[in-house]
Amino acid sequence: MRLYVDFDDVVCETARALCELARTLFGVRVRYEDIRWFDLRRSFDLDAGQYERLMERAHEEDAILGYAPTPDAVGTLARWRRLGWEVSIVTGRPATSRDVSQRWLERHGIGDVPMVFVDKYQREPLPQPGATRSLTHDDLRALSFDVALEDAPSALDWLGVHSSARVFVFDRPWNQTYTPPRGSVTRVCDWPAFERALSV
Repeated sequence: MRLYVDFDDVVCETARALCELARTLFGVRVRYEDIRWFDLRRSFDLDAGQYERLMERAHEEDAILGYAPTPDAVGTLARWRRLGWEVSIVTGRPATSRDVSQRWLERHGIGDVPMVFVDKYQREPLPQPGATRSLTHDDLRALSFDVALEDAPSALDWLGVHSSARVFVFDRPWNQTYTPPRGSVTRVCDWPAFERALSV
């Protein structure tokens, strides 16, 4: 079985950390449970400059290495790898964060899980000559997955239209009203629920 697993807010608790970063940087006080939109500029009511600063800070080494694992994610992924499952972490992080993201995986004992960097949200700048770039949506379409686990509505929309994978939405405050553009998705509240759903 080939699995697509998103990184932020599926394998690690990025949004919880960003709530604290927004408070520290700008005095913005939004509880994690009150994040209504995946677009954090909108959820945190930031201007363009503030949002850019938040994203820069969020991708700095100490910030990424400080993100807590999502409960049960690391143990589940490690077990699936031992069983020989083909798991890929498909992330919308910028390609420049590859090294520190790899260190995060290694620190938590899942450094053997391959990462696929995709410009999921069309916001990554053109890479410098010779630098590694993220895959495009066309590149991603060429990959084949049996199952996909995502939290971001726009990424879920894309999967629903362009992938034949069985799509799961990982329950988060910003996707509570999500409905797919076509077909259906299965909502799971946590990693044990996801694992149970796969065994059905």
